[in-house]
Amino acid sequence: MTDIPIYGILTQPYTSAPENPSKFGGFEAVEGDALKGTFIVMSHIKYLEAAGARIVPISYRLDKNGLVNLL
Repeated sequence: MTDIPIYGILTQPYTSAPENPSKFGGFEAVEGDALKGTFIVMSHIKYLEAAGARIVPISYRLDKNGLVNLL
């Protein structure tokens, strides 16, 4: 059990990959990974982490069953 809040942030698709996607909040392209080709704006993550929250990325591609399993 923890007193630290956990926030799930929905990812967004990116169509043109930046030179270094991880620098901008992108996720490494791992085959079969639901986060492949998605990103979260790092300023959103930094803001919540500064308030003490833990962040969990949630892929916008997940279907209902995948989302229920994750949550």
